Amino acid sequence: MDFLFPVSDLSAITSAVSGSPYVYQEVIEGGNDEISPTEYTGIGDVTEFRYGDVVGDAFRNGSIAGLNQLDGRMLLPSADAIAFIDNHDTQRNGRAKLTYKDGSSYALAEAFMIAYPYGVPRVMSSFDFTNPDSSPPAAGNGTTLPVSCGQGWVCEHRWRTTENMVGLRNAAADAPLTNWWSNGNDQIAFGRGNRAFVAFNRSDMPLTTTFQTSPPSGTYCDVMNGDPGENSCTGPTYIVDGSGRVNATVPANGALGLHVDAHTTGGGGCTTVSTSIAVTTYTYWGQNVFIVGNTPALGSWSPANGAALSPSSYPVWTGTVALPPGTTIEYKYIKKDGDSVMWESDPNRVRTMPGQNTCSTSWTDSWR
Repeated sequence: MDFLFPVSDLSAITSAVSGSPYVYQEVIEGGNDEISPTEYTGIGDVTEFRYGDVVGDAFRNGSIAGLNQLDGRMLLPSADAIAFIDNHDTQRNGRAKLTYKDGSSYALAEAFMIAYPYGVPRVMSSFDFTNPDSSPPAAGNGTTLPVSCGQGWVCEHRWRTTENMVGLRNAAADAPLTNWWSNGNDQIAFGRGNRAFVAFNRSDMPLTTTFQTSPPSGTYCDVMNGDPGENSCTGPTYIVDGSGRVNATVPANGALGLHVDAHTTGGGGCTTVSTSIAVTTYTYWGQNVFIVGNTPALGSWSPANGAALSPSSYPVWTGTVALPPGTTIEYKYIKKDGDSVMWESDPNRVRTMPGQNTCSTSWTDSWR
C-alpha cells in the first residue's frame, strides 16, 4: 500500500537524521490532484514518472531522434530526478511502455537511461510473471527461493546492456552531453564529454558510419557487444583517431558503447589496414605518380613524402599503403618530374577506412 506523507512530516524525519543519507521519494504525478512531485524536491530526489513514458515510448516505436530534448519534456530538473523505464508497479499495471517482456527494445531503453545525463537511473530487476498478481519463485511452503537467474528470475541488472553500461556511467561521471548525432528517426549517438560515446540503432539494418567523438585517441572495447578485460575485449574493438573520429558498425536493434575505462590494446583487431591502390593515368617519360593525403603514411600532404606508385601495370599505377583503421582519409594523386609537381584537380578525394576488424581494402581511381 502506498502512503502520502505531507512535506512537513518527511522534512521533520529526514532533518533529524545525522550524516549524509541519500534520500529519494516516490511521488506519482497525477496520483493526487492536491500534490505535485516538485513539492518534495527540497527533501531529496523524486521519482520522475514522465521519464519511462517518454523514453519507453520512443524505444518502443523506434522514433528516438527527439530524445536530445529530453530534459525539457520532464517535470523535474535532472538534479532532483530519479529516472526509470519501469518499476514494480508500472510493469504490472499496464502503465509501463516497455518491460523485460519487450526484449531488445527494453534493453536499449535501459542502456540509454544509464548513458544519458539525466537524473539518477534506477534499474529494475524482476522475476518472471504471467499473472500481474504472481509472487516470486517460491518453495511449496511459500518461502521465496534464492535468486538463480533464468530459474524464474529475470535479472535485468546482469544483462550486458545494463551491467556494462553502469561502468560507462561511472566513467562518464558528470561529463556533459556532446556530439549529438541522429538520422532524424531511429538512430542516434552522443558523447559524454571526453569520457564516453554511445550509439543506438532501433532500425532493422546495421548502421555503419564515421562518428565524431571526443575521447582520447586509442583503441576501445565496445562494451555493449563485448566484455572488457585488462587490455582485452571479448567483442568488437574500435579505434578513435587523433581527430576524434571512429568508424563503427552498430548492430540492427543494438547499440555501441565506448568509454575511457574500457581502453584496450587487445581484441585481436588490425592496427593498420593494408590498402591496395590502383589509379589509371598516362604520363610522359620521367614522370612518376604518387599519392598524398592527410595522414603520415601519405606524407601529410607533402609532395616530397607521398607514397610512390609503380608503373608495372601501366597505364595503371599501383601500390600498397598501411593506413589507420576507422579514420577518414582525404587524398589526391600527383605527378612528379624532378622538382615539378602536377596535382589532380579539386576537390580532395575522401574515403572512410573500415574498422580494425577488417585488415585489407582496395581503392580504384582514375586521374582527374
